Amino acid sequence: MFSGVDDYYIAYLVRQAVRAGVEAVDAMVPASMRIAEFTPSVRARLSATFPTTDAVKGGSPAFGTPEATDTKGRVLQLVRRSDGANIETIFNFAAHNQELGHAPDASVVVGPGGRTLRVNRAVSDDWPGVFARTVESRLGGHAMFMVGDNGSIEDPAWPGACPQIHSDEGCFELPAHTGAALASSVVSALSSAETIAPHTLTAKIDRFVVPLQNQLFIAAFATGLFAHRTAATTSVCLDASHLPRPCFLTEVGMVDFGPQLQMLVNPGEAYPALIQGSPFGVEQMSCPGRAQPPVPAWHASAAHKLEMGLGDDMIGYEIPGPAWFADPAVVVDPSCPLSAQFQSDPTADYDRRNEYHKLESESTGPDGGSIVATHLAALAASFGGATRTITPGRFLMSSGMLTRRGADGPVGMWLTSGVIVAVPGVAAFGSTPVTYHGVFMDFDGRAQSGPDINTRGMLVFGRHGAVMRFFMDQYPMVNQGAFGAAR
Repeated sequence: MFSGVDDYYIAYLVRQAVRAGVEAVDAMVPASMRIAEFTPSVRARLSATFPTTDAVKGGSPAFGTPEATDTKGRVLQLVRRSDGANIETIFNFAAHNQELGHAPDASVVVGPGGRTLRVNRAVSDDWPGVFARTVESRLGGHAMFMVGDNGSIEDPAWPGACPQIHSDEGCFELPAHTGAALASSVVSALSSAETIAPHTLTAKIDRFVVPLQNQLFIAAFATGLFAHRTAATTSVCLDASHLPRPCFLTEVGMVDFGPQLQMLVNPGEAYPALIQGSPFGVEQMSCPGRAQPPVPAWHASAAHKLEMGLGDDMIGYEIPGPAWFADPAVVVDPSCPLSAQFQSDPTADYDRRNEYHKLESESTGPDGGSIVATHLAALAASFGGATRTITPGRFLMSSGMLTRRGADGPVGMWLTSGVIVAVPGVAAFGSTPVTYHGVFMDFDGRAQSGPDINTRGMLVFGRHGAVMRFFMDQYPMVNQGAFGAAR
């Protein structure tokens, strides 16, 4: 067997990247940087897999309720200082870009110029190409899409986009619509963008090894399907089960633009739950015996964060270890409880709680995601910056009941340290007084107008501009009953 990687094309891409870098350096001019966050007009569809969605709550894999996803759009713009003209507009969004590639094999549509085209054989830049051309036509300069944490997040959705083939994907109209709509969202968001103050640019990487535990990948590795991944480029190490495995060298990165902006870079398709946290607890995990990794976004201190996936390497899907589940055809793990249902297809299974899993077969194994998150969190913390507290706890409902989910509509938060934070107007829960008043915040530590699916804690504004960020670690079991009602 041979790898499907085209070395000639890869060499061409490298030459083009180098050429672009040289041209960019040669064309450098004084510039200003601007950042904005917004909710895109077009949402990406979710792959109904745990822990991105909760199939148990939703009733079936097809209708699993969203629980740990990234609904943000982030746009970074460089403009010429002399006249404000656009130099570069970067759209950071958690989504795939394979709307044409998901066409059914037999799909034939009439393309531009009256030609008959087989869509799933078309070479296309998909919706990012339409997006970039649309932004460039409106702002000038250059525009590009850079993917976020898109593990288990599919393409932008447009229901009924392709009626001629009875599908929501696989026609030229779909990327044309979504690319143009996302471009309009980006341009609109730039009207209220925040200017990044000049600051020393600091970049760091951390290199480490990840064990290859996926038996399907081990077989593919042995047959040479992984180009440039050979025995000479690997080492042998022990995985979490103390078994010797081939180990690949990979890396995470961090770029610090100052207190307003940081860029977190991971080497694959990370589930949002891995990088930004989730509302699930240890008793809800597929394999609770595995350690829960730290949440990288909580350890980064800048006001804005760009989440960059597929960065510098590609090691497949990155899933938190306790949430990783596959049947023995993929990984044999005696410490993991047996599945609820045995599947003949090793790329799809149900765990002990009947949560649906299907992307583990495209990952290095149960340890890979946790290792990436551990190294990225440590790298983010090494930059220091604004103080943040990460403590086990629960959100508080107005009834005094506890919950892990911001989407349940809490009015406060209790931490095992004894701290209680509540929204203004709530003085106590029963007889227990509130320690601080604050507002809810998302996984990036940014203030929210109210709690929702992205809420991961609360933010307290102190005197003289001081800010305290309390991230709530919902994962451990806690020994605390309900409080009294909010008053």
